[in-house]
Amino acid sequence: MQLEAETPESKNHRLLVYGTLMRGEPNHTLLGEATLLEGPVQISGYELRASYSYYPYAFINPGACIWGEMYRVSEALLIGPIDRLEGVEEPYYTRHWDVQGQFYIYIKTEDNREDYPLIPQGDWLRYSRSKH
Repeated sequence: MQLEAETPESKNHRLLVYGTLMRGEPNHTLLGEATLLEGPVQISGYELRASYSYYPYAFINPGACIWGEMYRVSEALLIGPIDRLEGVEEPYYTRHWDVQGQFYIYIKTEDNREDYPLIPQGDWLRYSRSKH
């Protein structure tokens, strides 16, 4: 049986979460009935930077990797509560379609990455636990 390729037009989407939506983090309950597909998982092509509040920023960086969890989420969850949490309308983040990996990831809209400290190994959980 061949699985249908995922596209941005699908009704359910793969979403990589790398910060406060991960298991054990304060916003995880927002994922509701989303299905954990894989995690922890290392994804190349991105870097994480620490904000001055309690959350990370992701930026595209072909030479870096981050750690996260891959979920299957409904379109309603993605374009509703998760977009609101991520500030898509503000716009703090944009929902980016990773063509190679076939998933969505939220990335910082303004590329001012040098204003924020790099999170070592792109591992938010390890970084946040070392700070609290």
